[in-house]
Amino acid sequence: MGRVLCIDAEPETEAAIRTAGHTVSSVEMGYRTGKRNFHVPPHEYDLIVCDLKKPACFDSTHWGPGANDNFHCVLVKELTNGGRVRNEELIMNHQLIKESQLPKVLPGTFGPTDVFRAISHAGVPAIIFVNFEWARRAAFDFPNWVGIRWSFRRTRSLKFSVNGALSSIIPELSTDIGFRSPLETVISDVPRMSRECKATISVQPVVTNAVGDVFGQLLQVGGGVLLLIPECKDSAAIINLVMSRLETLKATMFVAPVKSEGDTAMAAFWSLLHPEVVRVAKTRFESNHLADAVEAALKEVNDRVKRLYKGKTGKELDGADLMWKTFSPNQPVLLLGDLLTATGKDMQQGYMEIFAGAMIGIRNPKAHANITIDPRRAVHFLYLASLLMFKVDEAKLV
Repeated sequence: MGRVLCIDAEPETEAAIRTAGHTVSSVEMGYRTGKRNFHVPPHEYDLIVCDLKKPACFDSTHWGPGANDNFHCVLVKELTNGGRVRNEELIMNHQLIKESQLPKVLPGTFGPTDVFRAISHAGVPAIIFVNFEWARRAAFDFPNWVGIRWSFRRTRSLKFSVNGALSSIIPELSTDIGFRSPLETVISDVPRMSRECKATISVQPVVTNAVGDVFGQLLQVGGGVLLLIPECKDSAAIINLVMSRLETLKATMFVAPVKSEGDTAMAAFWSLLHPEVVRVAKTRFESNHLADAVEAALKEVNDRVKRLYKGKTGKELDGADLMWKTFSPNQPVLLLGDLLTATGKDMQQGYMEIFAGAMIGIRNPKAHANITIDPRRAVHFLYLASLLMFKVDEAKLV
């Protein structure tokens, strides 16, 4: 039997874990009650669990002076399903309490950074259940339980698969106690660490569907393992299974992957790309967020050109308009060739169209629609983004 630390979990879940013979400590980060109550060191446990099902929420329609704001809120007693559409996303009126609205972590108590260190330094495994009720209400602020945040979008998926090590360690996820179907919360971005949290993170998609949507991830965070998985029909049963297989879990996750020809080829691929493209795209690409990787790379190209253009002219443009102005053969801000020659003029004109075309034909569609691309096409686009970055390096600011 072992020790389980439950953060913002429901009493029913905790009782079921105790019934299995484990010692359970119940603490509050504030996303269930609106109050912090975390007085035990998280690194002294065998497993950390976040299984929030009844979130603390405020009414986002009651906002402004004398009402809710970024630092204070009144919790609603009865949650409703009302909402509004913003940027093609449904935003719930009753939203999950924000970290800035919670009390501060007091000296002598523990908070998200301490949980992060328990995972990354002490090697304590952790599970976050992406339960539908809180996930759909976390409009702009992922709950800060472990010093890592994600972004979500809504969908519906009745067919999905459990992949990688997760399928062998917890095969029961594909049975009656497993995921609650349909899956409705897609992980839409790479995990982001809080500023004060430092560790190397590698990400493996472990719950996916046929079009590449990722619903669950396995992360190696420093020396520890974190599972982010969809809501389960019986989360306590899953937690008890994990407790019975902790050593198998750790041993499986920390086995160094055998280098294959594909690994060598990808290493060579990344070595050829511009460092700024690698910085923004590599983690997204390797976690199977291929369209996001391409979009991030081209946004970085856009942002770099935007900074140069604004620094020279004081004006702010974006996308194709920015590229047409910056690389215009008539009055360029970034010069790519000798405009006194036909070759130089052709080069300036041609690259202006390539920069603008990349914004119109690749970046914009991926920013405004959920487009799925395969790895081969993503590689092609990343090569293009890298070429554009290198051309900016070579350009002369006029």
